[in-house]
Amino acid sequence: MPTLASILRAFFVRTLLPALLVGPTVALALPPLEQLETRVELSPSAQLAERTFESARDALSAGRIGLGVSAFGSVGYSHNHDIIDPTHSWSYSQGVAGGGLSMPVLGSRLQLEDSLTELRVQLLQLDARRQLERRELTVRLRKAYGDYWQA
Repeated sequence: MPTLASILRAFFVRTLLPALLVGPTVALALPPLEQLETRVELSPSAQLAERTFESARDALSAGRIGLGVSAFGSVGYSHNHDIIDPTHSWSYSQGVAGGGLSMPVLGSRLQLEDSLTELRVQLLQLDARRQLERRELTVRLRKAYGDYWQA
């Protein structure tokens, strides 16, 4: 799996380094800074960070559902044929249905709340990491863009 540094290096080697080497002839081909910033937002690393954050957020939402009341049920049917002795047998059918409500209490509820707290912390960490990566990419892009136009 490529790292963020390798993706950035490839991005800069493919776009900005040729512009720096060729000079003014490439200046017209260099897109405006706003377009480059948009491309950074659409980069694979930014998309991966966004999907990871969304996945953690969805897991937290699904975990919250487990704290509430949930319904359960089952239905069954069987047909039985029992042999009593060599000359007698007995056949019967049997149907079963059941249902109820389930709600976590005491220890199980505390375990669920602990796991939700861990998921919340993980979600906050992923959000902070995602924003930090976005800022780093934007700062590096702006610096490279400024260096290009100063040269």
